[in-house]
Amino acid sequence: NNIMKKIQKAYKHRLQLNATQEQTLRQFAGSCRYVFNQMLSYSQKQYQNDNTHKFSYTELANLLPIWKKEVERQWLANVPAQALQQAIKQLETAMKRFFNKTSSYPNFKKKSSPASFKIPQGFKIDETNHRIFVPKIGWLKYINSYKHKLSGTPKNLTLSCKNNKWYVSIQ
Repeated sequence: NNIMKKIQKAYKHRLQLNATQEQTLRQFAGSCRYVFNQMLSYSQKQYQNDNTHKFSYTELANLLPIWKKEVERQWLANVPAQALQQAIKQLETAMKRFFNKTSSYPNFKKKSSPASFKIPQGFKIDETNHRIFVPKIGWLKYINSYKHKLSGTPKNLTLSCKNNKWYVSIQ
């Protein structure tokens, strides 16, 4: 019985950003936090109004285009849609863990929590010039901390900030 296992590797690099790029990354991360929190709040209200209501990724993801057209939320259109959808996916995972009794109920994300967001598609990697292309931002330079090339097919990027330094993890 041969079972092939997929090995997932992550390559983490420190980003070299200018002030505008850093501000944009912070805005994107804040937008993802906002969507996570608003969707969690929406789900709570739906459940309170009808305690048979089940969490639905599709229902929540369908709210995004509507929100982007609302005057008070049109700034969400500046953020890659996939990043916002990944915030909902994150909430979906947290809710599944809660309903499977493997975790407590998801908490709202605080502004003080580490800034991060995921891009599952639409990115490009230029290893020769040590840069990555992120939708709606453009090319970002990184410091290559590995002596070898990426192996495998890049599946997603996670951009995160720790101690005021931004990193990209390529999975």
